[in-house]
Parts: sequence; structure tokens; C-alpha cells
Amino acid sequence: MAEELKNERIKVKVYDADYYLKANRDNADYLQKIAMELDEKMEQVHKTIKYLNGKEIAVLVALNLLDELHESKSKYEELMRVIKLESKH
Repeated sequence: MAEELKNERIKVKVYDADYYLKANRDNADYLQKIAMELDEKMEQVHKTIKYLNGKEIAVLVALNLLDELHESKSKYEELMRVIKLESKH
């Protein structure tokens, strides 16, 4: 079991830069997947707005992701409210 929790160093590529992350066997594939998604989002922004530098692109992508997160949280909270109301009846 201790063997499974051993961290390894993995390399991910985001917007033409290599980043080294610590990962265990359980999350290495997941980290690669989300790094690829981030890279795709940054490339999409770059294709849309060519004059932005990497930092500006990263900030726009972060803002978009946080917007999606907050929207998902709001929808989740609304669903939980509806479920709670329905369970009272």
C-alpha cells in the first residue's frame, strides 16, 4: 500500500512550456489530462486574440475557468435547494 502512494515526478506541457509535477499512480493520468485541457484552452484564446502574451492568456483562461466553477456551484446549490424542498413534501 505504501508503494501505491509513492510520488513520482511527471512532466506536463502547457502552452509550449514544460512543468514538472509530483503525482502518484492514482492521479498521474488525471494531471496529464487536465494539463492537456488547459493547453487547449490557452491555444484557443491565442487563436482568438493573437496579440496577448502568455501571462495575459493564462489570466483570461483562469477567469473563464473560475466563471465556469462559480456557475456550476450556483447550479449545484439550486439543485440541492430543490431536492431539500422536494424531500419535505
